[in-house]
Amino acid sequence: MKVKEFCQKAIENGYQKANTCIGWTWIEQNLALLDDVFQSPEYLDCKGMNHKCMPVLIGQENLTEDEKAALSTAWYLQNCREDKRRKQEYRDKMLADGWQLLNETVCQKAIEQGRKIELAGKVTSDWLTTKVAGLFRPTKNAKGQYFLIAPRKRNRGYFLGNLVAGGHEDCFCKIA
Repeated sequence: MKVKEFCQKAIENGYQKANTCIGWTWIEQNLALLDDVFQSPEYLDCKGMNHKCMPVLIGQENLTEDEKAALSTAWYLQNCREDKRRKQEYRDKMLADGWQLLNETVCQKAIEQGRKIELAGKVTSDWLTTKVAGLFRPTKNAKGQYFLIAPRKRNRGYFLGNLVAGGHEDCFCKIA
């Protein structure tokens, strides 16, 4: 499907430039119609940057402002789809390499065996993302919360809930 046809169908199916949240579902469900453009070498060389991708997407088409807005939404949703694909690919690779997702069961098992946990993941707060890697000693506090203590520390580390509840990144572990 050509870019102009896609944009016109998006507008026919409810996309509105004034309220950009309306009509996104149709674009997201039919994003595969533009895969020939999204998978082209010219588009892939742009690395998802808007100022480089939009001229490639528009090409020689003569688009109205509404059609350009619909195409911009398609570009944004394509980047989201690509990000999800990359994260799933990384998750599958880590699980295939013998890592497992960090959870309470793994912590409990490590405590029972008296072993440490090797972590590979990220901690995300509202403004900061920090890489978490290395060996950590799991403990359970009086409230029943699991706490992973950093190497050579007595009381500094991470609560299990902070590592797992972020939802943006998976935290992987191995029992060392």
